[in-house]
Amino acid sequence: MTSTDFKEQCAIIKYCVNLGKTPTQTRTLMQQANMSTSVSRSLVFKWHDRYRQGRETLEDDGGRGRKQVVDVTLVERVKDFVLADRRVTMNDICHETGLSYGTASRILTNELNMQRESILRKVKRTIMTLQLNSLNDVMTQYSRRQRWCGPH
Repeated sequence: MTSTDFKEQCAIIKYCVNLGKTPTQTRTLMQQANMSTSVSRSLVFKWHDRYRQGRETLEDDGGRGRKQVVDVTLVERVKDFVLADRRVTMNDICHETGLSYGTASRILTNELNMQRESILRKVKRTIMTLQLNSLNDVMTQYSRRQRWCGPH
């Protein structure tokens, strides 16, 4: 639901409260008006009660809890720390920067667009490296054998 739809719904609820309608009547009128987005019963009752108690604004209250604001300096500290040693763990980042695990993870994924390298990817890369090395060893030994055997 967009903020415009939300404000429109709140305006209708506020208007119905001023007319003396009940929350059930308000919701029925909104459903009959064929609103573009469906309004839940609990939302109508909640906002109906708020407007009956004297609320004037159509805007919603702020979200619950603290706002998560990530400072640019924190992002730079994490970025510098990770770029200094790419093998650093999340616990190392948290310990060094004093951030929580979730905040450090959010900075890495959302702000810096970094991903953890999975163990599987590391294993695959190691196997490929070993296969290439062993293939090179086999080729070297084969070429040595050829030299040793000589023509038949």
